[in-house]
Order: sequence, then structure tokens, then C-alpha cells
Amino acid sequence: MTSLLLVSDLDGTWLPGPGEASALAVLEAAVASAPDLHLAFATGRTLPAALEGLAAAGSRGPQTLVTDVGCALYLPTADGWREDPAYAASVEARWDGKAAARVLASLPEGILSQPGVTARRRLALQVQPGFDPGERAAPLGALLAAHGLAARILPSHGFYLDVLPVGVDKGFAVRYLQNKLRPCHVISCGDSENDLDLFRAADIALLMPQHHLEDGHLDELAPTLIRCTEPGPRGILAELRRLGHL
Repeated sequence: MTSLLLVSDLDGTWLPGPGEASALAVLEAAVASAPDLHLAFATGRTLPAALEGLAAAGSRGPQTLVTDVGCALYLPTADGWREDPAYAASVEARWDGKAAARVLASLPEGILSQPGVTARRRLALQVQPGFDPGERAAPLGALLAAHGLAARILPSHGFYLDVLPVGVDKGFAVRYLQNKLRPCHVISCGDSENDLDLFRAADIALLMPQHHLEDGHLDELAPTLIRCTEPGPRGILAELRRLGHL
């Protein structure tokens, strides 16, 4: 039985910085030795980009991989990764691909598709230099409404704008996993705005020192928030040990 669901973002969180590969190896060895712990990664990356990042870092990989800001969920197989069909169907039911294509063909000034990203059931956009992301969200929202696309605009890192199916995000994936693994305690790890829903779905949220959250979000999360004093894998490992989970 799983007693702990550990869900971590990748960039700026689980993936180590320069010279920190040994810290990742220590963290993952400790996690692998905890028999009642289920490890999941939840990232804004696509599946190929996530696997590339994990391979470059020398990661053992998770037991569940959530990509595209919660729009796809994959399980490991002997041949690679298989998308969870029930999860995929639940996201597909919330997404109008034809309307999304119309939006993508007429993006407001200052907003572009993220280069090289073929996104699953979302629009992966970014704001061009010289444009204010907050100001660009309004015309984008008007465009979504004009094309009848019911969706949420999720900013992150000061220039990304993800357009997601209503109700779908990293927290949606956590709740799905909870239903499969329950009962379990949830600890999430992250550093940016697109981790807020991941934090909200957790019993304890581990926030990286170099995070991108505003004070209002920190106040909202205060009852469950733990600020790591060290970055990346070292910070996660220290807090999991302090909490008695490793």
C-alpha cells in the first residue's frame, strides 16, 4: 500500500543544477528504498522533453510521469511509457481541439507558440520580449471567448502562457493519482506559478529557495508550505528526512 505520494516539478526543482548530480543520486536512492512511497513528476514539458531532461540528469525516473502542465499522464512499461487512457479521456472531454486550432491561427500581438513544442491538449504559448505578460493575457482571453474555447490561461516564469482545459492542471493529476492510490499523504515540490495547483492539492508543499511565487500566493499556501533552505535535490532530501519520510 502507498502511504506517501511524492509529486515534484522538474525544472528548478528535481533536476539538479550544475555540479549537483551527486545530490540527485542520493535523493533518488533514498526514495527508491522507501517501499510505501510513490514518486511522480509533474512538469510543463512535453513527454519527449521530460525524458530528455531526466536522461541528461541521470535520473532513475518516476513511477508516474505527468506532462504538459497536467494534460497528459504516463505510466512506465517494459518498452517505455504508456499514456493512461482513462486520464487521457477525462482531459479530452474538456478540450475543443478545433477551437484551439482557430485560436492558434490568430494569436494576439506579442504572443507566440513556444518554439519546438508540440503540446498535448493545450496551447503552449509565450510572450515576446518587450510585451507585458499580464497585459497580454486580456486579449488572449478575449480571443478564447470569441472562438468558443473554454480554457484557463496559466502564466509561469514571467513569459510562458499555457492555455489549459478548464479544471485540468498539475493538481488535477494529483487528485487522479490519489483516487488510484488512496489512502495516501501527498507532498509536492515546486518553484513556479504552474506549481500552485500542485501545492493546493498536497498536504505539504515544498517550495524551492529560488522560486517565482508572489507574496499573495505564499500567504495562501502558508498553512501547508515549507520553504526549503537548500536548492533542488538537496533541499527536497533534507525536508523529507526532517519530516520522517526517508
